[in-house]
Amino acid sequence: PYPKRLQQAENNFQEERALPDMACWMLMQKGVSRTYLQQSNKQHSNLLGVADPTDSIPSGSVFLTGIHDQLDNFGAKVVMSRFPMTEASDGRVLPIVKEKPPTMSTAQWKFLCSKPFGIVVFGNPAPGDRPMPENIAQGDLDGDGYFVTWDRTIVQDAVIGDRPVFASKNPPGSLPADWWSASQEYMANLEERKQSQKVIGRLHDCWLRNIRDKVLQEDAVLFGRAYKAALVSAKHGGKVHLPTRLYSQIPRDLRRFLIPLQ
Repeated sequence: PYPKRLQQAENNFQEERALPDMACWMLMQKGVSRTYLQQSNKQHSNLLGVADPTDSIPSGSVFLTGIHDQLDNFGAKVVMSRFPMTEASDGRVLPIVKEKPPTMSTAQWKFLCSKPFGIVVFGNPAPGDRPMPENIAQGDLDGDGYFVTWDRTIVQDAVIGDRPVFASKNPPGSLPADWWSASQEYMANLEERKQSQKVIGRLHDCWLRNIRDKVLQEDAVLFGRAYKAALVSAKHGGKVHLPTRLYSQIPRDLRRFLIPLQ
């Protein structure tokens, strides 16, 4: 499927289109003007994330394939995220590699430059560091697509929250001690799985309603984290952390999927 996806991305490289709604809310939390984000914009795409096969791209940097005949359209950095993106820290401002790194061979550089538009290559982490995809909305490199914008105004204004603005004492999701048997029981219970989908929808609606009320506020962030955790919990079971003061926005019959956030 990858060659087909790359071909689609290549064909859409300069297509003028609106930014995704969820990306707009994330970028507004990072400080970008809502008015600017509502304009048509062709300087963004969804790229396939892969690890650096050359081990020469600097840690914390990325390489975008297929842009080297379009370098004038790109500055020194891009803003990256991954769906679902619900808060400022889900987006990261990262430098892009536009020239051959000193430790990379000419053959390796030509190989990377030969690939069509549609891939973002992550520099391998330095010893002791977390892989960069894990810092981008808890991403990974098993086929995830990454939202990338190289719009200079967005990159310049996205200055808030590469670290979480509102800290959380508890993890976003929780599995019971007997998680394996509990997961098997959950996955065999079609009605319970159906109800878990309703939890996802309600938490998303609560996130969106709260963020529309005020872009940078704690309740929206907490609902966003619970929504992302519910997407994971819906696969294998488990409960989602949410402050009890927010339970009133969730129907009573769905609150059994929640656990209090301290």
